[in-house]
Amino acid sequence: EYVKSLLSYLPSNNLSEAPAFPEEADLATTDEDRELDTLIPDSANQPYDMHTAIEHVLDDAEFLETQSLFAPNILTGFGRVEGHPVGIVANQPMQFA
Repeated sequence: EYVKSLLSYLPSNNLSEAPAFPEEADLATTDEDRELDTLIPDSANQPYDMHTAIEHVLDDAEFLETQSLFAPNILTGFGRVEGHPVGIVANQPMQFA
């Protein structure tokens, strides 16, 4: 199941485009947008969960994390933005805080 999910983000070969799905951005401000606005604290020393920030930005909050067991302070994975696959590399401020 994990491999199927991973392959859904990747092209079938080096000449193909990555699979994209028709998805329109909702431009209206939602409660999730307001939560994202308050998620990151003003103080750089205060930790927050980057998973939450990533899931708010991605379509349907679907984040496929690829190496969660290797380095807990770094998040790597795949998601979709407006139907297009994107790779994600992010620092996890909750770790080592």
